[in-house]
Amino acid sequence: MTLYGLGRYDEATRIARQVVTRTPGFTDLRVLLAADAWARGDKALAFKEWDFACEAIVTGCKKYKDVDGWLTEVRRWPPRAIEAQRAFLERRPPTRASF
Repeated sequence: MTLYGLGRYDEATRIARQVVTRTPGFTDLRVLLAADAWARGDKALAFKEWDFACEAIVTGCKKYKDVDGWLTEVRRWPPRAIEAQRAFLERRPPTRASF
């Protein structure tokens, strides 16, 4: 998350993929990968990661729809990750420049 917040998106997502390969049920990272895929314009991967977080993980994705409460106040995601998730949930076509 910290790397993503610093704008080091490629490094952050590479590490996130390594982690979810070993620990598939890591919801935070699945949701981050979905939001990042959306930000990169890869809608298919975004929905694949989101669906995995929502359906295959016991905790599910419901809380991750609460951007202002859960992500900001509880999980303390960095602003860039929050914006990516907000764009995904709103189905806005984001650009890296907007971060």
